[in-house]
Amino acid sequence: MKKIFLLFLISLCFYAMASAQTVSIRVAQVSYSNVDPDGAGPATGSVVMRFELSATANLLADGIPFSMVFQSSKLMATPTNTTVKSGPLAAAPTNWNQTVDNRAGNPANVTYGGQNFDKRMIISFSQPIGNPDVPVGAISTEYAEITYWTLGSSYPQGGYITPEPGAIVPQNELSTQQGQLAFPYLSPDLSTPVPLGSSITPVTFSAFNVKCNNSGAVVLWATESEANSSYFEIQKSTNGTEWAPIGKIKSTGNSSAHIDYQYLDNQAGKGFYRIRQVDFNGNSTYTSVLPSACSAHILSATVYPVPARDQVTVTINSQQSAKTELQLIDASGKIVLKQTATIVNGVNNIILDIHNLASGNYILVSSDAALYLNKRIIVSR
Repeated sequence: MKKIFLLFLISLCFYAMASAQTVSIRVAQVSYSNVDPDGAGPATGSVVMRFELSATANLLADGIPFSMVFQSSKLMATPTNTTVKSGPLAAAPTNWNQTVDNRAGNPANVTYGGQNFDKRMIISFSQPIGNPDVPVGAISTEYAEITYWTLGSSYPQGGYITPEPGAIVPQNELSTQQGQLAFPYLSPDLSTPVPLGSSITPVTFSAFNVKCNNSGAVVLWATESEANSSYFEIQKSTNGTEWAPIGKIKSTGNSSAHIDYQYLDNQAGKGFYRIRQVDFNGNSTYTSVLPSACSAHILSATVYPVPARDQVTVTINSQQSAKTELQLIDASGKIVLKQTATIVNGVNNIILDIHNLASGNYILVSSDAALYLNKRIIVSR
């Protein structure tokens, strides 16, 4: 009887806690790009949105869903999952998994703030084991970001979105205490949907690409118009979520003509690139994100003496370590000399024995395409 009474008291306490506290959900735009992400249409750009939560008293969550309604004529889910944990959710000491991915949404037919919505999406994260460890407090804080592709050509290019309360969507509730307590969301912005896109486009991007060349990765972009644009910041990421600036190029500022820009990343390697455009007033917009796997290449190589007689020294300045085979090719295309070489990061001096070669012109190449080398060697007797 005492155990039953104790369980009753615990349940009563949980009910009192749930009744006394509320959790609110908000959504906001993080960034917008007016570049078609895959260049194939029908997308006109991409937009990153963030989900925020706040509570009237501090909570530790073990289950967090995020939901919103959107307009499918203006917004579409990306082909792959672009949901990223952020804030306290990303910093959680234990592993949290995304358990629901309904980015494409289910049919809906609702109206909020004068806007009609035909799709409802929901994503959800949960903690598989252990005590709840994601804090939700009084300040509205970001917990997740998600990227969608826009379909509109004029503002708002992505239409409108708004999160719904748990009273309308039962899944919209935060859980804690191993799921024993649930806090249905309130949605204070339900009747003020958020527009997605940009009404002011200081820069209209017409192209964005990353190509490999003999020196590394070349980031290329083009604009068709610029207004009060200060500069472009080239950003790089190894995981697609954490970004660092690697270069900065001054923009034209004001123009209505097509302008091409490019930046060479000698470090290259596997990663992701995007361009951050910054106005004179400090506002910024971003391009879409492009992956790249360009190899870091040899920066420079010199040979001496010129002409050479019995031996030649090849000085290679490399940004990576590798083992390769140096090959000397004669005028007929025949490989007449091979020498294994271990290249280290920095300056390398390699001596080739050419005393058996006839006078003439030769081309020195590397068998490793990632260590591009093409130098002429002249042998004179």
